[in-house]
Amino acid sequence: MTKQLILIILLPFFLFSCVDPNINKTFHIPEDYSTIQEAIDVAIDGDKIIVDPGIYIENLNFFGKTIKLKSTYESKNDTLTISQTIIDAGYANHAITLNSGEKKISISGFTIRNGIAGGGGAIYCGNSVTAELKDLVLENNIATFGGGILSYHSANLVLDNIDFIGNSCTEQSFGGAIAAYDSNIELSNCNFLRNEASHGGAIYSSFSNINIKRSLFNENQASRGGAIKSIYSAIELTNTLFINNYAANYGSSLYIDLSSKFDITNATFSNNNSKFSWGNIFLQDDSQLNITNSIIWDNIGLDLFISGYGLPCPVDISYSDFINDPSKIITNNNSDFFSEIGNICQDPLFLDANNNDYRLSPISPARNKGNPESEYNNSNGTRNDMGAFGGHLGEWFED
Repeated sequence: MTKQLILIILLPFFLFSCVDPNINKTFHIPEDYSTIQEAIDVAIDGDKIIVDPGIYIENLNFFGKTIKLKSTYESKNDTLTISQTIIDAGYANHAITLNSGEKKISISGFTIRNGIAGGGGAIYCGNSVTAELKDLVLENNIATFGGGILSYHSANLVLDNIDFIGNSCTEQSFGGAIAAYDSNIELSNCNFLRNEASHGGAIYSSFSNINIKRSLFNENQASRGGAIKSIYSAIELTNTLFINNYAANYGSSLYIDLSSKFDITNATFSNNNSKFSWGNIFLQDDSQLNITNSIIWDNIGLDLFISGYGLPCPVDISYSDFINDPSKIITNNNSDFFSEIGNICQDPLFLDANNNDYRLSPISPARNKGNPESEYNNSNGTRNDMGAFGGHLGEWFED
């Protein structure tokens, strides 16, 4: 009887001691903690933090922890959740800092706003961090480098379904939405709207590799590179739409410089304003440009300007719709310019350009005129349509 009593008394202590203190936990905000940072402070690698709708005025630091930070968007499947779950930096610092070698960080389902910093007004990523950022709105953030996001020092980022809206940089600044230095970025399903900087209204890239798919650049502006400026970088653009961007000096859409390489497949460039600057696309000093299955039409000013400064810039345009004429293209005899395969020069007949619908009308001459190789086929198996909405990834327009 005594032995049984002792066993009963000791059993709870024995069971408690067998519980793994490192078992992953899920914290709910504000149920478990009133602030997100409190939950981060007690969390360990592998934990998850779920945040209910509300406005959280915070400046978060993950301190090297591998944590999943999410709103309730995934469980509710309601896009209103993103606009209602807000991390507001209060113009005090970065909204989120990832600068301690964090690995496999996941942040999703928030609006992040009102950050201000020297680099990365909304999110500061550095020191070999690897992070997946998705289902976000980054708006009204300010920095000198990367109004929305600064990515540097071997950072590796996956960015999916993010709206960058109205982010900006101070005078002599770089990357209104994103500044990337020595980074690798995979970017898809993103919208860049009304971002502004001196260099790269939406994106500034230096010594980086960036892959952009199914994304929109609209009404961004800069002195150089209204949408994107690149030096010493390799950038791939697939199913991208550049409209209504502006540069005061060079490249209303793209400024490609210092041995950068751009590979562009199924893009549309239209109504970008380079009236007082050198070209919708500006190319300089040993940079390369390859364009296929694309439309360059109805831009204000030159479509392509190749600088006479520095080493020659190879350009290859194929299966595309553009005006190959000195009134729209200037090479300054500083380019091996190839534009002989499959190109056309006809109004592409956009569906409703006045309302920013740059899909092709049913009678567009650019339909089924892209590269005939099967790897470029439309999602329905037919030959590639030129422009941002052709190819197997082409069905991404939202009414």
